[in-house]
Amino acid sequence: MNTLLLRCAVEVEKTGSFTEAANNLYMAQPNLSKNVKKLESLINISIFERTRNGVIATPKGKEFLNYAKNILNEMDRLEEMFTKTPSEMQSLSLSVPRASYISNAFIQFVKNLNFEKEISIDYVETNSVQTIKNVAEGHFDLGVIRFPLDYQRHFMQYLENKNLKWETLLDFEFVVVFSKNHPLASKEVIQISDLNPYVEIVHGDVSIPYMDNHDIKNTIKNKDGKKIYIYERGSQFELLSQINESYMWVSPIPEEILIRHQLVQKKCVDEKHIYRDMLIKRNNLDVYKNQMSKWFLNEIEKSIKHILS
Repeated sequence: MNTLLLRCAVEVEKTGSFTEAANNLYMAQPNLSKNVKKLESLINISIFERTRNGVIATPKGKEFLNYAKNILNEMDRLEEMFTKTPSEMQSLSLSVPRASYISNAFIQFVKNLNFEKEISIDYVETNSVQTIKNVAEGHFDLGVIRFPLDYQRHFMQYLENKNLKWETLLDFEFVVVFSKNHPLASKEVIQISDLNPYVEIVHGDVSIPYMDNHDIKNTIKNKDGKKIYIYERGSQFELLSQINESYMWVSPIPEEILIRHQLVQKKCVDEKHIYRDMLIKRNNLDVYKNQMSKWFLNEIEKSIKHILS
């Protein structure tokens, strides 16, 4: 079976459109449609059906495409292994939450690379549902997801459905962070009600499996008050350090980052929700046999010890 046929079908599922899939694969749309029809005749099932919302996979099609993606991932990995030997190429791809202790670990990991050799590193910060998709679809080697333990069941079911493995990295309570010039900076005991007059900085793409955006906003985010929604960490530090009336709920931040941005972090006595950061990977990837993965996870372990000390 020609792997091009598999790639065509996988790209159609990914985009939900024959036209967009053809554009992504740099081929004419009639040729892509012909390839999908040829594949369907070879395996004797209908892979896709058209709906008002686009092209979706049939139940049998979904089952087939899961196998197809695994095959393509393994072939891509084989090609990477034998076109660049480990001594030539230092390669790793990571999809993680916007967490300062993780970015610190990543920086230490990069510092230890051999800059005389070739390097191919991908590092993206995004929400947990997108990270699960990134890893499950083979676009990234490792992922770290973050979720409140109140929604653990949603995430465990989603990970199982995606055929992924996981292990816990860190359980923690959010701390509140703001400028050292914030009106609350010198207050010893912080309560949630103390924050009401101030502007909250919030990551705007919170996601939970099996819940739509409307339900998430009603459940996770208090719609009342003053909020600025952002989507990357650079802006959050600039806002927090320069807008003295702003604050943000975060995982514990390494001391050196707080000093660099002139911030302080404090526990809130009545904030008791527990969050979990979890490492995820595909079933066929042994991170402890991959040298690059081992180096990164070693730095994560050291960074966690640092913020907890």
